[in-house]
Order: sequence, then C-alpha cells, then structure tokens
Amino acid sequence: MNDIEKTIAVINQMTFEGVIENYALGGTIVRVITPEYLVAIILDTGRVKDFLRIGFFLQHEVVNLEELQRILNEHGLAEKWRENINKFQI
Repeated sequence: MNDIEKTIAVINQMTFEGVIENYALGGTIVRVITPEYLVAIILDTGRVKDFLRIGFFLQHEVVNLEELQRILNEHGLAEKWRENINKFQI
C-alpha cells in the first residue's frame, strides 16, 4: 500500500488521475486531489449524504464545470450526474 492509498479511503482510477503531485502548501510539499476529481469521486461513491458536499463545491464555484464534465464523461458518470443534479442544491 502506497502513501496515497493509506490516506484516501476511496481508491479508484479517478483518485490517481486527480492527484496533483508536489503541490506546495506553506513550504510543505503535499498531494491533493483537484476539486473536479473529488466531486466525481463523491458522485461515484453515491452516498446521498455526500451530495451536500458536491453542492458546497458548486456553491463556492471552485469546480471547473467543463473539466468536471470531461471527467464524468470519461468515467461513465454523466448520466448519474444528470439523475442526481437536483440533490446538489444547498
């Protein structure tokens, strides 16, 4: 198990694709997942209680919607997005 697998509960292909390597945060190098991939992972997990988190990301405009749509299409989640979009409202 590598460092990423130890710190992220949900591991799938999107987890690895979404990680930005060597992101500097206050002088410390950390790995982070882009908001677009995080939203897609939350959607893929499918827990309704997590859909509020998606709404939070959308409300605060931290998600590039074009990039998110690309990720959703690439990972077969576009239909799930359309089916659940009304649940993301805060």
